[in-house]
Amino acid sequence: MGHTWVGRLNVLDSVFGTNEDSLIANQQYKADISEVDLAEALTEIKRQEFALQAASQTFSKVNATTLFDFILIRCRLKSLHLTN
Repeated sequence: MGHTWVGRLNVLDSVFGTNEDSLIANQQYKADISEVDLAEALTEIKRQEFALQAASQTFSKVNATTLFDFILIRCRLKSLHLTN
């Protein structure tokens, strides 16, 4: 029966240690967040959003290109190189 209490005390010590680590980490996160320049962060988010939209539109256009379109474009490019 004594081993049961020792085991439970070890578990409690572990839980308290984990909670203390979590509190320290949370305090660091709060400090990091309070140091953020909101205007700079918003600008960066908007820049990334714009880049994502551009990539999405480009992918949609490329994905919609058929094999026939690709061959046609390739032939036109070859004919331009032959005439120049």
